[in-house]
Amino acid sequence: ATSFLFTCLSSIPFTFYGSAVAYALRSPTAVSIAAAALVPLAFFGNMFAPISATMLKIGMFTPMYGPSALSRYWLTDGAQSISQDPWFVQHDLWVGIVNILVWAAVFALATALLRRRTLERQ
Repeated sequence: ATSFLFTCLSSIPFTFYGSAVAYALRSPTAVSIAAAALVPLAFFGNMFAPISATMLKIGMFTPMYGPSALSRYWLTDGAQSISQDPWFVQHDLWVGIVNILVWAAVFALATALLRRRTLERQ
């Protein structure tokens, strides 16, 4: 049950992300641009392959880190694989949760501001 709740929590920032991009671009290409922007974020979030410890420290501040960390947490007890010795780093559960909540707030604020701008133009 906990894993299900965290999976649902992980989708919240990306709901606001998609809305913010749609309000910002207001064109049919918005979906393509939003999807293309997620690929480098997923790379830095350690989703595709183990990255270096330095890149992971940077990646912890990207929107894809939280969902990536939470998806593996229950299998690895917080161990994140990296591409260099010692091959693993340990992260607490709260790091992924805070990442998701902060990015949800950032994207929600962006959505609200861009929506207001759109409504003022009409």
